[in-house]
Amino acid sequence: MSGTIRTSLAGPPLVPTLGLRSRLSLAEQVTIGFFVYFTLAAFGFGLAAPERWLIVALNTLTVATMLILSHAQRVRWLASARDLFPGLIILVAYRESGLLLRPDAAHHLDRLFIQWDRALLQNEFIKVVLRTGAPGLQHYLEFAYLLCYPLVPLGLAAIYFAPRRSNSGEVTSAPGRRPIDDFWGTVLLATLFCYAVYPFFPLTPPRVMFHDVPGPHTEPLLRKWNFWLLDHYSVQACIFPSGHVAAVTAVALAVRKHAPRLGALFLVLAASVAVATIYGRYHYAADAVAGALVGVAAYKVLEVFKVIADGILVRAPMLLVSKPEGFVASDNGPHGHTHAAATPTPTSPAPSRRRRSIASGSTPWRKVPIPARRPERK
Repeated sequence: MSGTIRTSLAGPPLVPTLGLRSRLSLAEQVTIGFFVYFTLAAFGFGLAAPERWLIVALNTLTVATMLILSHAQRVRWLASARDLFPGLIILVAYRESGLLLRPDAAHHLDRLFIQWDRALLQNEFIKVVLRTGAPGLQHYLEFAYLLCYPLVPLGLAAIYFAPRRSNSGEVTSAPGRRPIDDFWGTVLLATLFCYAVYPFFPLTPPRVMFHDVPGPHTEPLLRKWNFWLLDHYSVQACIFPSGHVAAVTAVALAVRKHAPRLGALFLVLAASVAVATIYGRYHYAADAVAGALVGVAAYKVLEVFKVIADGILVRAPMLLVSKPEGFVASDNGPHGHTHAAATPTPTSPAPSRRRRSIASGSTPWRKVPIPARRPERK
C-alpha cells in the first residue's frame, strides 16, 4: 500500500538542528575566525608576554560575550545588545592589529605608492578642480573623512528603521534578524580582512612622511579635528587596504540592498570618503582603491554564501527528514500551521530514532488513517 505525502509551505520549514553553529550569524562566525587567527598570530609575531596575553584575554572575553548574546534572544535588551556589539568588535580588532605591526625602516611600499599618487595628484585636471572648488571643496572632503566614523552606526540605523513590505503587502518597520545579520556580515568581513592583513603591509601615512597635500593651501577647521582624532586614537600607521574605505563601501552596499534610496546616498558618501582619504593624505590612492575592492568583494562573497546556504536549507527537509510510506499531512500543529505529520501504517516500517528526534523539534506527529485501496474492476 502506498501512502501520499502532502506538505504545506504555511508552517515553519523543517531544517536540521546544527547546534551552536545554527545560532551564530555569518558575522559572528567571521568574528570567531578572526580572533582565533589573531590569538595564534600573537604567539608567532614575537610580541612581549604582556601584549601577547592581553590579546588572548581580550579575544576570549569578546568571543564569550558574543556567544552569550547569541543564546539570549528572548530578552529584548540583550537582543538589541547583540545588534550593537559588532561595533565594539571593530574597535577591539583595530587596536589589536596595531600591536602586530612592525614598521619598515626602508619604507619600500611608501616609496612605491607615492609614485602613483604623484602621477594622479599632479594631473592638470585635478589641479584645476581643486583650485576651482577651493575652499568649499576642501571643507567638504575633510567633512567626508570625518564621516567614516559615524557611517557604520548610521548604516545600521538605516537598515533597522527603513520601511519594508511583508509578504501580505503591508508596510512594516521591523527589520527581522536577517537584514541586520546581512549588514554586519558584509561590514565585518570587509573590515576584519583589512585588519588581518594589516601587519604584512607596513605603511606610514603620507601626510606624515611627505606633507604633500595637493591644491591651494587651506586650513579647514574639520582638518584639525581629524588630526586630533588620529593623534589620540589611531595606531599611528596607514592600513593597506584602507579599513575606512572598505567599511563605508560595505555599509553602502548593504544599505542599498535593503533600502535602495538611502543606499544611493550612502554610496555617494562612501565615494566621498575614498576621495577624502587621498586628498587629505590620510591614505595613498592604492589604499583607497584596494579598500573599495575589498568592500565590494565582501558584499559579493556574502551574497554567494547566502545563495548556497539557502539552497542547502531548502533541500535539508527532503534529505534529512525523509518520511516512510503511509505518511500524510496534519493540520493540527502549533500556531495553526499545517505540518507534514506521520505515523506509520501497520505495513510501514517505524521511523528511525534519528528521524524522530529531528522531526520532534518542530513537527507534531499523529496517526492519520489511510483509506484502503479499492479493488480494481475486472
